[in-house]
Amino acid sequence: MPRFLWILLTACSIQADYSGTHVRCSDGKCPSGMTCGSAGSEHAGYCGVPDASVGGSDAAVDARKAALTCADPGVALGSNDGNTTGSANHVSGMCGGLVYNGPDNVYAITGPRSVTINVSSSDFAVAAYVISTCTMNLPPCEGSAAAAPTLTLALGSGTHYLIVDGVNAGLSGRYHLDVH
Repeated sequence: MPRFLWILLTACSIQADYSGTHVRCSDGKCPSGMTCGSAGSEHAGYCGVPDASVGGSDAAVDARKAALTCADPGVALGSNDGNTTGSANHVSGMCGGLVYNGPDNVYAITGPRSVTINVSSSDFAVAAYVISTCTMNLPPCEGSAAAAPTLTLALGSGTHYLIVDGVNAGLSGRYHLDVH
């Protein structure tokens, strides 16, 4: 009795969701349907697609996640869920006389603009603060305060760094960050 083998071939397609991540376009090239953020825009150097809900006509979207360090910060706009567990202490910031030196994650934000920062965690005592120079050596916080849980700041021109940090050195965990 002959045996028949039926092979069913189906077409494959991939529906990639790049929301919440950031792709750099230092060579000026982006995936199909995306454009490289123009110089001077808040997303300069990142591939983006028009999406008013994410921050404008050249909002950043990405295929890889940033390392969340001073050298490779994330983009601090909209909502971010993150985790400092396993992160290093990249920055020890000083805000209002307090030193924040726990494991941290670093985000970049471009001014001038006014921002409201909200940070929360059910895992650990978390704070978020903004510095103008991303360095380990006690940079002062802009506005001399940290978001624990909310902070509103008027940022000057240039790149600023938003740091999500544990209130004490040994604290880390999951957090939710909103920057508007």
